[in-house]
Amino acid sequence: MGLYEERMELVRKTVTLEGNDRVPVHCVCENSFAIQYCEMDYRYASWDPYIFGDAYQKVLTDFYWDSCDGMFVRPSQLYRELGSVNFVENQNGYVQHPEVVGLQADEYDELIADPWKCIVGKVLPRLYRNLSGEHPYGMYNLAKGAIAYERFFGNLVDKAIQVEEETQVPALAPGLTEVPFDYVADQLRSFTGISKDLRRHADKIIAACEAVLPLVLKAGRDSMEPGETLPWICVPLHMPPYLSTKQFEKFYWPTFKEFIETLVGEGYTLQLFLESDWSRYYDYLQDLPDNGKLVYYFEYVDPAQAKKLLGDRYCLQGFYPVEILKQGTQQECIDKAKEILDIMAPGGGYIFSPEKVIIDVNDINTDNLKVVNEFVRDYALY
Repeated sequence: MGLYEERMELVRKTVTLEGNDRVPVHCVCENSFAIQYCEMDYRYASWDPYIFGDAYQKVLTDFYWDSCDGMFVRPSQLYRELGSVNFVENQNGYVQHPEVVGLQADEYDELIADPWKCIVGKVLPRLYRNLSGEHPYGMYNLAKGAIAYERFFGNLVDKAIQVEEETQVPALAPGLTEVPFDYVADQLRSFTGISKDLRRHADKIIAACEAVLPLVLKAGRDSMEPGETLPWICVPLHMPPYLSTKQFEKFYWPTFKEFIETLVGEGYTLQLFLESDWSRYYDYLQDLPDNGKLVYYFEYVDPAQAKKLLGDRYCLQGFYPVEILKQGTQQECIDKAKEILDIMAPGGGYIFSPEKVIIDVNDINTDNLKVVNEFVRDYALY
C-alpha cells in the first residue's frame, strides 16, 4: 500500500469509527493562504490554475498533512463575463459573496410553484446582470461564461490530479452544496431579508425550503459519485447560530434532516461545517444517521462536551483555535494541541484541524503551524 492509500485508509477508518493507528491531520488552508504563502500576487495567480496549483502544492509539501480539502478558487473571469453581483472581486482580486437579494419577498409563490423556472428566469439575471440583456446578448454572455468555466475548471482538475500524485495528500472535498434554508438565505433573500421573513412570511419560508430541496440535493449528487466513504461532500451550515431554537426547529430542521438522511441514505459521506456555536443543537445532531457517513466539523464549541455527547457515534473535526497559531509561542501552541488531543483522541473518530479555514497568511505564524502538525503526527498515536 502506497502513502496515498495509507492516508486515505487512515481517514476512512477515522470517519467510520473503525479505529486506526493515529489521528489524521487535515489541511483547511484556503487558496488565498497558499498564494500569499508563496508571495505571489493574488489577482495574477488566481486567474491561472497551474500557478495557483503550484502554490497549493508548496503548502502541502512544506507542512505535514494526511489529507486536505482540495484545490478550489472562484474564477474571476467567469464572474466578470456574467456581470456578477453575487460573487465580486475585492481590491486584491479575492472573490467575495456580498449581501444580495435575488428574490423579492412578494415572489415566494413563484419560487414555490416552480423553483427551477423562477431561479433561472428571474433570480439569475438579477445576480448575473449580463444574462439579462435582450436576445441574443444574454445567451451570448452565458456562452462566454460557460467557456470560461470549462477552461478554468478543466485545467484546475488536471492540475489537482498532478498535485495529489506528487504530494500523496488525498483531496477529500471535491463536492459542495447547501441545505435548503441556507440556500434561500444566502442566494435568494439575503441575511437581512430572511431575518425579516421569519416573522412576516413564515409559511412561505417553509414551503420555499421544501421547493428547493430537490435542487440542492442534485447539486450534491452532481459533484461526485456515492458509495465509498471518501471523498466527502462539504456542506457549510451558516444560519442556525442566528436563529432561536424554536425558529431552528420550525424552519431549518425539517428540510435539513431530510437533506442529510437522503444523501447519507444514498451512500454519500457529508462533512458538515457547523459554523459558530452549535452547542444548542446537540440533541438534533444526535438524531442524524450514525452509520459512519457524517463528519461534524466544529468551530466554537467545548471539545469535552462535543466528545461526550457525540464522539462515540460520529466523527468529529476541528476545535483547535486559529488565534493561538498567531499569538502563541511554539510551546503554547503544542500545549494547546496536546490538551485537545487528550480530550478528542481516545476512542478514535477525531480529525485534527484548526476550527476554521485559514484564509490569510497573516492570520497565523506559519512556523507555529508546522510544529503543531508535526507534533500531532508524532503524539496522537493509538
